[in-house]
Amino acid sequence: AVLAIFAGILALVLPRFMDFRVTYLRTDAGRVATLVRYLSESSDTRRLYYRLAFDLDSKTLTVARSVDGKKFISEPEPALKGIRLRGGVKFVDIVVPGIGKVTSGEVAIFFSPAGSKEAFILHMGSGDDVKTLTFNPYSGRVKVEDGYI
Repeated sequence: AVLAIFAGILALVLPRFMDFRVTYLRTDAGRVATLVRYLSESSDTRRLYYRLAFDLDSKTLTVARSVDGKKFISEPEPALKGIRLRGGVKFVDIVVPGIGKVTSGEVAIFFSPAGSKEAFILHMGSGDDVKTLTFNPYSGRVKVEDGYI
């Protein structure tokens, strides 16, 4: 009887425990999308240049800024310093026009106050689940979709 109760509880709890990977992927994709939107808008309103560096191997994003677009310094605001992806979430690849698909190493995206921004498609994954983030430089919108698109 005790084993049956334990098995029943385990059957209810285990699927939710395994779902943390999906939750981390969804929240990390949302965090990246929010950061990209903010940098796109902030480059225009604050008249600053931003460099967003995706390190696909170390699963991190770092932000640097510049007044002239030549000398970049690390972003001093703690909330904008960057993002480290959480347990099991990784960058699958990033596609940038003029560069193509990159699966390892570092890729930098630049945001300019003159409205010059680079389009990109970022694929993030955890296990078999994948999210696609698409940045439209003309509208400043970031679309997050399920699957590899």
